[in-house]
Amino acid sequence: GVQFFSSGMVFEYLPDIAINSISPLFGPESGGSLVQISGSNFGPYVPMMCEFDSSSSSSFRVSATRVSPNTVTCITPGHIPRVSQVRLSNNGQQFSQSL
Repeated sequence: GVQFFSSGMVFEYLPDIAINSISPLFGPESGGSLVQISGSNFGPYVPMMCEFDSSSSSSFRVSATRVSPNTVTCITPGHIPRVSQVRLSNNGQQFSQSL
């Protein structure tokens, strides 16, 4: 049969991040706007990341600053004028659904 042993290492599953609000909803194409994102299940870990425009051809990831357990802020990167999805990650691999 197959034998298993404990390595003492653990893996933690976290609830999916949920975004409830984003403010402001627009800014200049040059970037530099401070965006506040509120939601839930941000998890206990830092740093978090904000992703703007999650299309496969381009995405812009920036560090998030935790303001409270349910609020982070991000500085928008420069981007061509258009609507862009905003997503969050607490591990840099899986990102939340956009609002």
